[in-house]
Amino acid sequence: ALPPECLAEIGRVVASFALLEHELDILIHGLLKTDRHISRILTSELPFRTLLDVSASLVRHIHGEEATRTFSQVLHSVSAAEEERNRIVHSLWGAMGPDIAIRTKDSAKRAKGLNSQRQEYSPAELSRVASNVSRAIFRVERFRQSLGYDWVS
Repeated sequence: ALPPECLAEIGRVVASFALLEHELDILIHGLLKTDRHISRILTSELPFRTLLDVSASLVRHIHGEEATRTFSQVLHSVSAAEEERNRIVHSLWGAMGPDIAIRTKDSAKRAKGLNSQRQEYSPAELSRVASNVSRAIFRVERFRQSLGYDWVS
């Protein structure tokens, strides 16, 4: 079993990432200036990478180059948060002692063959990943608000 503190932080990564996706949905809704149901229809089945592409393309088209440069910096932190989240979520977890979780991930690629990864995480390290996702949420929210798009239910 995983140490409870590690398990809680993994859960925080997952829950925070769902909020990050939601914040991108809200941004796209603001950019589209359409009924919320229509926005939800358009975004609800999109993969995360496509949400990034669609939001970036809409920002470029509607707000121009300056907003695009700013949003590019935001997307850098969002993409980094996604990479960390994927490492956490798409792994096998075990415990090594009362305070350390072990992440194991095998992959087999055509060019490289079998690759095995094994990494130790303390609760503090997992908390850092969750905090990075939270910071990405804040950056998207702050960018959205700078464009004048408020929360819409």
